[in-house]
Amino acid sequence: MGNKLKVADLPPVARTLLIPLSYRAIENRKPDPILPDKQAVELLARFDVDYERMVKSLGFEQLCTMMRARQFDRWAAAFLASHPGGVVVDIGCGLDARAARVDDGRRKWFGLDFPEVVEVRRTLLPAGPRERLIPGSVLDFAWMDAVAAENAPAMFIAEGVLPYLPGGDVRRLLTALAERFPGSEFGFDAINRFSVRIHQFHPAIRKAGARLGWALERAEEIETWSPRIRLLEEWDYFREREPQLGIFNWMRVIPPFVKANYLVRYGFEDPHPAG
Repeated sequence: MGNKLKVADLPPVARTLLIPLSYRAIENRKPDPILPDKQAVELLARFDVDYERMVKSLGFEQLCTMMRARQFDRWAAAFLASHPGGVVVDIGCGLDARAARVDDGRRKWFGLDFPEVVEVRRTLLPAGPRERLIPGSVLDFAWMDAVAAENAPAMFIAEGVLPYLPGGDVRRLLTALAERFPGSEFGFDAINRFSVRIHQFHPAIRKAGARLGWALERAEEIETWSPRIRLLEEWDYFREREPQLGIFNWMRVIPPFVKANYLVRYGFEDPHPAG
């Protein structure tokens, strides 16, 4: 145990990176993983807390987390197909290998996370070609300078991040991005108030000492924050029948479950385009 990384050295919210990492490790022990990540098992073994044991009974949530990551990959890949050589900004990148999974051979990738997490990532998952890690808080907008310097459309992704922030900070973040990055997109996961209450009992979240706070009941609400923000797409886990969900597919007929957790994608526009 002496050479293992101490989870207690990470800030509470940063400790939650072990949850999706554990889910990816569980997934990649299967012969047909939803999201291939061969390094997940090895990376998880470097920490001193067995999160995989802690979450192994949460099969439904584990599968949904894999589906969520896959959807973000699809959005990022589609954005790069429309904007070759564009930028992908992974907010709260943790130890996710998305940078390697989504690469058109030209794109620039920025990974933003707490300094303690970036230090761990640099040790375990070093940046590859056209990739840069930025240590800091998403709410310290100085990180946007590096992205703006690329002078290219960007796809911002925040997976498992915004529900941990106060609602006022989420609004401040989105309006700042919309103002500074017209032509770009932002995809993130949202939860409703019912899901916030349920997640307070999640064993791994409680172990990390983190709490969820922000809930989004209607995706259209964010369009009222700025004339620059336009809802492009909502995605939920039951839109298409997922074979690995098995009996859980029946939840598609119960509206409270369908909208408990979902993904949203917004475009940032210039409300007064030239001409």
